[in-house]
Amino acid sequence: MLTLYRYLIELRRASPALTDGSYRAVTCGDNVLSYERMESGQRLLVALNFDSKPKELRLPSWAGKRVLLSTNVQVRSISAPFVLQPDEGVIVGGSTSTERQA
Repeated sequence: MLTLYRYLIELRRASPALTDGSYRAVTCGDNVLSYERMESGQRLLVALNFDSKPKELRLPSWAGKRVLLSTNVQVRSISAPFVLQPDEGVIVGGSTSTERQA
């Protein structure tokens, strides 16, 4: 858990979208909280699955192809369909200097 917090802090410091970006809710699926953060040309999608079942997400076309951070330890990439595991959270978007799997 401590490692996850360290990665989140590191990503936030390296990302204008996470530090100063605007917030906009995005609909990706049932029982999934998802939103966009955007600043200085950087656009990120944050998606959190609050369900006990995997959720197939409809990612916006702008979301990018990189998982910058995931609470799931299994390494994976964006593919169609994109499945968010139970209780998993991801940050998806263009690359930054810090891309991690927690």
